[in-house]
Amino acid sequence: MVRSEMGGTARGAGRSGAQHAMAVNETVLAFVLGGTAFGAAGGVGTVRSWSTETEFLLPDGRRKVRPDGVWQAPQIGVPVLMVEVDRSTMAPADVAAKFPRYRELIRTRVRDNDPALAEKEPADRTVH
Repeated sequence: MVRSEMGGTARGAGRSGAQHAMAVNETVLAFVLGGTAFGAAGGVGTVRSWSTETEFLLPDGRRKVRPDGVWQAPQIGVPVLMVEVDRSTMAPADVAAKFPRYRELIRTRVRDNDPALAEKEPADRTVH
């Protein structure tokens, strides 16, 4: 793989122990394994149904959204769930500034290329 095609380097991960990445992994595992308290619900999905640090371009093509975790489980009614893991290292205003971009991304409509929809009008083939 060409370096320019890879994700960003984890500068300082050896010094810091990659605490944020580990917190994201722990969050994914919490979803998959479920609660540990007596009577807690079981987990949902698998580790393979998650991706981390997935970058999405917004419609203007300049701004991006990069959630810490993205989970897809359409078979149980969750087409996409984006997760931000906050370890209290960012100012609350910086975290809050991310949410309008997420809203914009979720409101974006794209063409659904499902062959079952091939006979429908283009406007009826768009999905969020």
